[in-house]
Amino acid sequence: MEYTKILYDEHEVIISAVEMIESSESLLNDDPEKWKVFCKKMIYFFRNYADKYHHHKEEQLLFPKISQENEVMGMNIIAEMLENHNDFRDYLSEIEECLNSDISKAFLKISDYCEHLSDHISVENEELFISVETLLSENDLETMMYQFQDIDRDLGEVKKKELEESLEEIKQMF
Repeated sequence: MEYTKILYDEHEVIISAVEMIESSESLLNDDPEKWKVFCKKMIYFFRNYADKYHHHKEEQLLFPKISQENEVMGMNIIAEMLENHNDFRDYLSEIEECLNSDISKAFLKISDYCEHLSDHISVENEELFISVETLLSENDLETMMYQFQDIDRDLGEVKKKELEESLEEIKQMF
């Protein structure tokens, strides 16, 4: 777990965002325009934190390495995880489109997105990351951990921290 700690930690942050969405229905009912602003901020968070920082690490480093080491995992669980990532990107675009035409539909779509994202994270935490720790050598795991840190540096550690902290600010909208 030490080597995948960055990914686990990012999952915790993403799950806290999911929980905010799950508890946002009262904001939608009380103030639909404020919920729209909230939803746009959450879409921004998911695109930039979950996709740009987190999924990027998995797609560029973790998934190729696992597929290289275990072809069956590459064809099964990795293929499914990659498909999920693409679906998540599509979801966010659909939610964004709905915000301007049907706010109730936007809420249903973002709720569905969050449910699928939570399921996805559970599979990674409970199956994939555990497999990684046994599938890859300690040297490979250590190298990957440093590569994860390099990605954060390249994308901007300050920006990543700002995205994490933005959730506290967004939470104040309730």
